[in-house]
Amino acid sequence: MKPTHQQTIHLGLSLLTLSAVGIRAEEPLPKQLEFAITKGINPGGKGGYTGTVSFSREKTDQPFKVQWKLSDGSTTEGWGVPYPKSGYIAVAYGSEATGVAIYKVKGQGFEARWALASEEATIGSYELQRGKVKDDYVYKDGTEGTVTIAPSEVEGIANVVYKSPTGEFGGIGIRDGDYLAVGAASGLKDFGIIVYHMEKDLTAKGTWILGGATSNGSETLQALSIDGEKVGEEPKMADKKKSPSEEKENAELAKLIAADFKKCGAIGEEFIGKLKEEDLEGMVALMDDRAFDKKVTREKFRASLEKSAKIFGKLSDFKPDRDKVDFKAAEGGGMNFTLEGDAVYANGEAHEVLRFFKPKGSEDVFLVGYSRTAKEGPAEK
Repeated sequence: MKPTHQQTIHLGLSLLTLSAVGIRAEEPLPKQLEFAITKGINPGGKGGYTGTVSFSREKTDQPFKVQWKLSDGSTTEGWGVPYPKSGYIAVAYGSEATGVAIYKVKGQGFEARWALASEEATIGSYELQRGKVKDDYVYKDGTEGTVTIAPSEVEGIANVVYKSPTGEFGGIGIRDGDYLAVGAASGLKDFGIIVYHMEKDLTAKGTWILGGATSNGSETLQALSIDGEKVGEEPKMADKKKSPSEEKENAELAKLIAADFKKCGAIGEEFIGKLKEEDLEGMVALMDDRAFDKKVTREKFRASLEKSAKIFGKLSDFKPDRDKVDFKAAEGGGMNFTLEGDAVYANGEAHEVLRFFKPKGSEDVFLVGYSRTAKEGPAEK
């Protein structure tokens, strides 16, 4: 199946990896993750459970092997596929699971990432668009076959059927916002599907259903380790309350962070202004020395800007994405900040990311990273 392609132009920056241990939505998920299940609820609210769930893989183009170890001694295994830069991951589990996919709504269709439920599998991609029959979707690249995604009697759950010239098989879909986790199976006796959403604060929430069930279950998770490094001594329980002193400290910290974001925004506006004016020299001058090294110099960065400017053309509009502002403690001290936005150029649309660094003990912030990703790909000339 022909993979989809999202063109990314890396503008030659040696971006600093200054963030502390954490899950960043704009980057690939770590290869090893372990969570405590702080609250698990069975379908229909019939009893609860606790335990741990781990995600592991050798390479980022492979699905995660997922293993639950519950406090009652039981274990379950499954396979998970994340959707890039979203924090969402779909997991199909049980001995009858044969494949897993995570779909993202795109217009009247979906963009998909999928994999077989096996150790040797790799993650593939495809796009679906509406077919001529209700609830039917066809492959955008012309591959023969249809995917039927029909609502079931359970809210948020879909019955999924894949039809191709070589056969037909079924599955279950479970939706969370713009994402649909789909599991394919050879039967429903030992099969289930769960969609997780991992947050930047190292928590995650999951919604799951078993084959043939008439209601959902749920999980609340707290990260224990990332790539083997512990991130907390105890799970952070959902009902734990902060003391008055902690609340005061958080309020003061929020004021400081807001002030730092204002500084980042001022530099970002100046940078985008120079981008609109096609002032490449001015853009390069705004970058701090920390953004460069022997391999990637200011001269090479300027050449990259010039090359991408010819591809995209003149910038006509830029809209900041206020939902994707981010900050993290930097390794060794200081803070990292990220601002993002969507840009419209003469030859296409792109997503822009500006990265800033505030050294420990300093009142200033510095622009240390810039990248541009084509949303649909610039028009070919």
